[in-house]
Amino acid sequence: MATRAPPQAHWATTNSDARITNTGGDKINVREGAGSIYNAKDLVTEGTVVWVLEGPIKDDTGIRWFRVDLNGRVGWVNADYLAPGKGDSSAS
Repeated sequence: MATRAPPQAHWATTNSDARITNTGGDKINVREGAGSIYNAKDLVTEGTVVWVLEGPIKDDTGIRWFRVDLNGRVGWVNADYLAPGKGDSSAS
């Protein structure tokens, strides 16, 4: 069975910058906990830079999540939408 998460080498790491990616231009949810069962508390756009606090944590369905800080707002993002580093341009 195929896994949804990208290879670990492409994942963000704790205590570092990461950027939102692979959204197809859509906004993605930042959740209250590590899983899609948790309420969305914020939306972020592709290119947004976050600080990775914790993870990856695997939910009951096998999806990996990272706890991130976005300018003082803390929540969980699906690992499929995070890439390490700030990228080529800064997010506004």
